[in-house]
Amino acid sequence: SDLSPETSDRLLGFSAEAWGAAASPRRLEVLRRQVAALRSEANSWRDRIEEDRRTCTELARLTEGNRRRVRELMEEEARVAAEEAAQGASVSWDVTSVGDN
Repeated sequence: SDLSPETSDRLLGFSAEAWGAAASPRRLEVLRRQVAALRSEANSWRDRIEEDRRTCTELARLTEGNRRRVRELMEEEARVAAEEAAQGASVSWDVTSVGDN
């Protein structure tokens, strides 16, 4: 090749199409517009992802609060059942007979 090793090293990795684009102002402008459009789309996705992250964080917080509430209700139910059993009261939780007369 007629290129010096130093020049050849600098050109390494660039195709003839890339060099042609760099030499063509019109092609370069098209590429700039494409890059701008891609950046805009990336920013839009970044915003959506951030919104989804906030939503997931809020849903995780609500889920944990609901778990605690269910645990509290189950503990309350167990406490009431234990108190009723200690008093000798018979409480039926059989809902299959509700409405049967």
